Amino acid sequence: MNVWTKRGVDIVAPTDAAGNPRKVINGEMQTWMTEVERLFNTGAFNSVDAVGLYADRSTFDAEAEGFVYVSIDGDGAGSSSAVVFIKESAASGDWSPPVPFQGDKGWSPLFRVASDGARRVLEVYDWVGGDGEKPTSVGFVGATGLTPNIAEAIDIRGPQGVSGTGLSWNFDNGTADADPGAGKLRADAADLSAATELFVSKTSAGGDPVASFLAGLTNSTSTHKGYLIVTDPSTASQVTFDVTGMTDAAGYVKLAVSGHSGVLAFDDAALLSVIFSRTGNAGDLNGVNPGSAGLAVLEAETVGDVAGIIGNFASRSDAAASSLRVAPDYIRTAGYAEAGDGGGALYKKVASEPSHEGKFPTTLDDGVTVVWYELAPDNLNFRQFGVHPDNTAAENRAALQDGVDYAGALAAANDAPQEIKLPAGRYLWGNGAYDAIADWRHIVFVPDNVVIGGTGTLVSSTHFSNRSVGFVVRGDNVIVQDVSFLDTYTATSNWIIPVGAGTSYDSGLTSGRTYENLVVRRCTFNNAWLSVSVQFAKSLNHNERHVFNVLQVCG
Repeated sequence: MNVWTKRGVDIVAPTDAAGNPRKVINGEMQTWMTEVERLFNTGAFNSVDAVGLYADRSTFDAEAEGFVYVSIDGDGAGSSSAVVFIKESAASGDWSPPVPFQGDKGWSPLFRVASDGARRVLEVYDWVGGDGEKPTSVGFVGATGLTPNIAEAIDIRGPQGVSGTGLSWNFDNGTADADPGAGKLRADAADLSAATELFVSKTSAGGDPVASFLAGLTNSTSTHKGYLIVTDPSTASQVTFDVTGMTDAAGYVKLAVSGHSGVLAFDDAALLSVIFSRTGNAGDLNGVNPGSAGLAVLEAETVGDVAGIIGNFASRSDAAASSLRVAPDYIRTAGYAEAGDGGGALYKKVASEPSHEGKFPTTLDDGVTVVWYELAPDNLNFRQFGVHPDNTAAENRAALQDGVDYAGALAAANDAPQEIKLPAGRYLWGNGAYDAIADWRHIVFVPDNVVIGGTGTLVSSTHFSNRSVGFVVRGDNVIVQDVSFLDTYTATSNWIIPVGAGTSYDSGLTSGRTYENLVVRRCTFNNAWLSVSVQFAKSLNHNERHVFNVLQVCG
């Protein structure tokens, strides 16, 4: 009997070559085991008598039964993998069929993660690395094997875990002053930086009653009760607030907060971890009442904290006139000329004087050190440059130009469009009546990549040749949107004229100039009209051409 009538891998394989389930045939298994036993008895697995090329096997044709020869270059019939030949008798050349050292390499599945709503499952989409016929089975990994139905697949992600520290609530994106629901918290503003109250359920996300804990958040006798740190563990996003008070309500509490720092929003239903760091009680000052500001300074932990406390001013002029001992990195004003005039802004410390008008200097209390601050480019609006409904037309025109110039400088520095808004209100502009056609002092020039938006109304107060003129575009990618224009002086007026002019009508014009992407949309023109041609150009050469490459005028 020849050894290895069949390979063991074929005899005990659970599937056939087509991937169909098969049974092990007892007769084949018995025959194969007999062959294995015989090889053990002859010592074939204990030693190798000779190793060489297949062509050299004939050298050992006359060897005795059980002689083992390893052919390192295959069986001489197409296989190049090493095989074993065994003399089955003493007869010359009576070799067994080749026995491979190892069977075919198995196939390895390729996996990828697939989404099934909030679930994540594994999908077998291909097989690699094997010998022989590649398996054809693909699908999703289920509890009992591969399945074509993704709904039957196993979710490889467990439920969202709760942060190891702090209490947990789910975030609710509503803003109403009401019970947010069991296990939830919400703010009174969609933008967390504008939040003044947090509405927190008296039940945690895990269903535990936490009313006693919440009631103790404001036990400190200091005006500053502590810090609230809110974290979304799934994204590591965080926000912090100063807690200054609390009001009890049915099913929830209202935490008075300020001093926002961190993200501006969380995803609705996000599981949040909340940690509260309590401030110690106010100390005994021998009966002296330091006031709220003084107490805040006493509670500060670092010089930087003190600077932050005193770095808040009613107006930009107040900030410039201050004599700080330490210059904070940021100064916030409650207005431009006075608190509440809509020009409040955040200013950041810079190393030298900026080239734009969104700036101011302040001298420290040593009387020598001058520190410059410039606007932090966040939610820019023209009131931060002094535009106001109570101003004269000339004052507003100058302030409008300062704001546009600053937006243009930011756009150039960032190589991206920069928006500046005109808040709601009616604003006079201009600089008196004009007879000289070359006098452009009542015009606001708009550079590249500036977006002028808002809901305010510009009211003309100047005229020449029976017309009033507003913005003059001298750059590309300029957008004017949502603003209203009103002419109270003449029967007609021009409000947006792209001519690329300088200090007079005939300066700054370029022959063959192409104006890219001028957009005017959702604007209202009352007793006024929109001009999109080169007009009133003094001594303009009629052979020059000024082309609008993309011009959109939308209602």
